[in-house]
Amino acid sequence: MLFHAAPHPWQQIKAQAMVWKMLMHQGLIGMVNGSRSMARRLVAREKVRYAGKLEQWDWEAAIESLIRDRN
Repeated sequence: MLFHAAPHPWQQIKAQAMVWKMLMHQGLIGMVNGSRSMARRLVAREKVRYAGKLEQWDWEAAIESLIRDRN
């Protein structure tokens, strides 16, 4: 009988990161009514404002900025 070995922890982390990235992208794109170009501009703005941060941080910052600016 064949069985599959448990995935390495780094594979699990990579899979979780991919899911997170997909959810963040979909969330931000949804917040800008499906405009992918607007979402990319917002993330690019955060990359310039806070150079050296991780991509995850840039996406989170773009979402937070959008929420803050809407209120």
